[in-house]
Amino acid sequence: QRFCELRSLAGGRSGRGFKLRSVDNNNPVEVTMVRCAASVCIAGGTSISGAFDLFMEDCAMIGNGQEGLTADNLTGNVGEVSRLLARDCVFSHNGSEGFDVDLATSGDPGTGRWVLRLEDCEFSNNVRDGCLIDCDYEGQAGWFARFEIEGCEARGNREAGFHLDVDAQATSHFHRTIAAANGTEGVLISSESAPGTVVIDTSAITGNRA
Repeated sequence: QRFCELRSLAGGRSGRGFKLRSVDNNNPVEVTMVRCAASVCIAGGTSISGAFDLFMEDCAMIGNGQEGLTADNLTGNVGEVSRLLARDCVFSHNGSEGFDVDLATSGDPGTGRWVLRLEDCEFSNNVRDGCLIDCDYEGQAGWFARFEIEGCEARGNREAGFHLDVDAQATSHFHRTIAAANGTEGVLISSESAPGTVVIDTSAITGNRA
């Protein structure tokens, strides 16, 4: 297992605040980001691509030209549980989505799982969706994801507050979550090919325009 730890770092007024890449899909990198900030970057605040287990706490991605955080092709590890945890983080006033994660596989034979948990995070005033999670592993039998969104708030985004595009097997649970005053849906669940389960409890979805 490879490790990377980033603590109390700030990036701004550059192309990207933080750029993480991994080309070895069979050996994920465990990345911990604590009290890191990326603001007013020309492109995105944090850009991730490849096989990672990501743990974020008390981070802020604010006012960037593109996404606050984008994980394009976050690649699952065959035979393992790949994880992404964000706690007490802020993704706001970005020029595209606040938080954008695309789950993918390497195409190698085998199966695997993801667990993605967002806890006490804010997604506000972004130009597109506040939080977008996209399952891009349709057609890969045996892969499965679980999304847990608890204590989060999506407010004032121009498109959906929370958007889950679950085109492959996944279950989703919203608990103690607020989606308010967004330009389209408060919570948007879309799927083209795979049935799944979504549970929303003890939450408020109010004042959205669609």
